[in-house]
Amino acid sequence: MSRVEQDETLGGRYRLLSRIASGGMGMVWRAEDTILHRHVAVKVLSDGLGHDAKFVERFRREARAAAGLSHPNVAGVYDYGEDGDTPFIVMELIDGETVAQRLHRVGSLPPEEAARIAAGVAAALQAAHDAGIVHRDVKPGNVMLTPKGEVKVMDFGIAAATWAAPITATGTTMGTASYISPEQASGERATPESDVYALGCVLYEMLTGRPPFTGDSPVSVASAHVHEIPVPVRQLAPHVPQGLAAACELALAKDPASRPPSAAAFSEMLFERPSGGAAASPIAPVDPGPAATTQVISEPERTALLPAAPGPSAPTPAASRSRPPRRRALLWLALAAVVVAALIIGVVAAMSGGGSTHKSSRTVPVPDVVGLPAGRALTKIVAAGLVPGLQPRPGQFGVVVDQDPNGGANLSRGGSVTLYVGTGTNPGKDHGKDHGKKPKGKGKDGGG
Repeated sequence: MSRVEQDETLGGRYRLLSRIASGGMGMVWRAEDTILHRHVAVKVLSDGLGHDAKFVERFRREARAAAGLSHPNVAGVYDYGEDGDTPFIVMELIDGETVAQRLHRVGSLPPEEAARIAAGVAAALQAAHDAGIVHRDVKPGNVMLTPKGEVKVMDFGIAAATWAAPITATGTTMGTASYISPEQASGERATPESDVYALGCVLYEMLTGRPPFTGDSPVSVASAHVHEIPVPVRQLAPHVPQGLAAACELALAKDPASRPPSAAAFSEMLFERPSGGAAASPIAPVDPGPAATTQVISEPERTALLPAAPGPSAPTPAASRSRPPRRRALLWLALAAVVVAALIIGVVAAMSGGGSTHKSSRTVPVPDVVGLPAGRALTKIVAAGLVPGLQPRPGQFGVVVDQDPNGGANLSRGGSVTLYVGTGTNPGKDHGKDHGKKPKGKGKDGGG
């Protein structure tokens, strides 16, 4: 850790008053700006980082870039300095608690509050992405909640510099394993989509009281992000509206191309859900163990994919930005199957009510959901007593571009309705409206 002490003045200007927090990167102090006579937060880098000349230069550049961010949901960066061989960064001092502290205190958050916080984080990320900055370490501990209800994202620039620092042994990388994206865990360059994935992990934890993956070591947790599918949100927290759960799970897609295309798009999806859901009930948090803090992920298995990641200034490799269309579609379908699973269970339960073992012969009109966001469309189909299925199709991302049967057709209660959801790509000549579809008006269970 840094050798600085209380009452010491850094850079001839910032007098350290009391410690706020400490971690692998160094220590955060409440300090007084003796020139402007205001309280600030000063993050002092640990000795190991401060003695790495390449890291210090990288940190200086990233701090200057972060200082250019001005947004209500971004904790401001005021200054960067070096006191002897001790680099430090001066930030906005925010009173309140982090999301991590709140989750530790209450377990999980009501869906409305979780969506509001996630939207604030998404707004901060979008502002950063528009400025060419990728956070790389979005986690509950980096999101502050003020007494007034404001959401502030911290450590812009710091995390970016840390990921690029050559401060770990070959085959290791810096990160917070519980919220690391699959591509970062695989040693690929972090992108805005990586931040969206991490925000999806944070939202998952706010809704369920636990991160998507836990394990005995950072390496095992990082590996799970690459290879495993998390438990569906509504299986852990049935009170969460389907649309919000679907948005969260979409952000957790393994393939970056299958996630919401931007932080702003993800934010819009958070509120495409029905109102009047049941109030959240606290769920005891799961201790994520050693994966909960930003740390060095070391000694991976020979097959583990955790090499040091290149910096954000490096060009994006073509292979990492262009995924085979077939793989994107299969991954998207796998995610969609997880989203729909809970819906099908609910429909089957409703059909089996009253002790009957036979499906009702009553027919119902199929809702017209073309043009609606996928979450809202799913809700309407289920509310009509029908079973939805999802298929990808070129078109507006996350919006139903077609359905089968058409809206208005009569279908036996419990019948299947296929929703074709846009993938964000442009329709090609092989993707006509009737490509691969059944005749209109007939579902798997027949019409009335």
